[in-house]
Amino acid sequence: MTDDGSPNQKPRDTLSSVHDAVNAIRAESWRDHALRSAERSVADQWLRHLRERLRAGFTEWADARRERDIVRRLLAEAENVDDQIRVATLRPMVERVTTAEASAYQHYRAVADAVITETCRVNEAVIEMNRDHLAQLGEAQAAMHSAIDKALDVKRSRQERPT
Repeated sequence: MTDDGSPNQKPRDTLSSVHDAVNAIRAESWRDHALRSAERSVADQWLRHLRERLRAGFTEWADARRERDIVRRLLAEAENVDDQIRVATLRPMVERVTTAEASAYQHYRAVADAVITETCRVNEAVIEMNRDHLAQLGEAQAAMHSAIDKALDVKRSRQERPT
């Protein structure tokens, strides 16, 4: 029997224990969610930084290519009009900008390789975090079922007692 004497009313302490167990599991779930969100935010911020580094490296290389192309075009024009003074002035510039372009490309490739490696590492960490989250969800579900079953067993034992 329950507090008001009706046999169908659930005992307050049983409902309270189920409610407390469910609230504890929810609170744990929200803490985990907040932690995962913070971790994901940091990962996203780091990936944005890596993409920006890659973009900057590519821009540097593209600028060096444009400069090389301009100087080469000027050299070709000087050679076409047979301007030996301009040709003599532009040849060292062509060598310098060609070397600078090759250096910028090598730098871009090194940055790209590092960014790809780091992006893969971050993505693997996010995947592992998601796997852990799925495992935690399974554990939370099992804990919730256990708490409810435990509360139901309490309820049954009280109803089975003689009055």
